[in-house]
Amino acid sequence: MSLLVKYFYILIFFLMMSISCKRDVIKKEFCNDNGQQVVQEWFNDKQIKSNITYLDKSGKNYISMSYNKSGRMIDSATYINDIITDQHKYYDSGSGLTHIENFKNGVLNGVMNAVFDNGVTSFEGYMLNGSKVGEWKFHYKDGRLITYEFYDSSGNIKYFRKYDDSGTPEKISGSGLIDVLLNVNKPDTNTYVEANVTMASPPGCTTELTVLEDGKITIVDSYNITKPNVKFIFPIGKTGNISFIFNLRIIDSKGNNPEEYSVDKIVKVD
Repeated sequence: MSLLVKYFYILIFFLMMSISCKRDVIKKEFCNDNGQQVVQEWFNDKQIKSNITYLDKSGKNYISMSYNKSGRMIDSATYINDIITDQHKYYDSGSGLTHIENFKNGVLNGVMNAVFDNGVTSFEGYMLNGSKVGEWKFHYKDGRLITYEFYDSSGNIKYFRKYDDSGTPEKISGSGLIDVLLNVNKPDTNTYVEANVTMASPPGCTTELTVLEDGKITIVDSYNITKPNVKFIFPIGKTGNISFIFNLRIIDSKGNNPEEYSVDKIVKVD
C-alpha cells in the first residue's frame, strides 16, 4: 500500500470519527414559557449535557448549566454582561465536593461553602471583594474540625486554630480579640459609649468577655458568647480621656489552659 493511500485512509478515519462525535451531541434551540431563548446540548435523547437560558436579547446575560453523562449537574452560573455574578455552583469529581460560591461583578462576594458527597460541610466562610473575612471553618469528611480561622475586614488572618485527630487544638496563633471600635453618643443629656467587639468564637469553646473602666470598674461581664460580633452600650458620667480594658477568655471543652487576650482602648468624651 502506497504512503499516499495510507494517508487517505487515515484522513477518512479521522473524518468519520469527527462526524460520529458530532452526532453524539444533539443541539436544540427553542423559547421557554417566558419567551427566553434556550440553547441545549444533549449527550443523547435522554440525557442533557448543557443548558443556556438567555435573559434578554443582548446575548450577554444568561444562566448556564452543564451536566455529566450520569445526569449530575456539574456547573451552574449566572452571567451579566458576560461576567459571572450571583451564585456559582459546581461539582468537583476529583474531591467529591459540591462548591457554592457567590459573585458580584465577577468578584467573589458573599457566603462560600463546599459539601462532601455525604452531606458534611467541608468548609464555610464569607468573602468580601475577593478576600476572606470573618470566621472560616474547615472540616474532615467525618465532620471533625481541621482549622478555625478568623480574618479581619481587609482579609488579614488575625486568629488561627488547628486541631489534631482527636479534636484537641495543636496550634493556636494570633489574637482572639479581632477588633474593638468605640463610639461616643449623646442622644439626650446623657453620654453613652458604644463598643463594637469582634472576637474569635471557636466551636466547642466558652467565650467570656470582661470590660473594665479605668482598669478597675467592671462595666461588662458577659459569659457564653456564641457569636463573633457583639455590641455593648454603657453610660459615662464624666469627661476627658477615659480608658477601657477588654479582657477575653477562650475556654475549650478539652480542659486545656484558657486563652487570654487583652486590648486597651481610650476614648475622648467632651
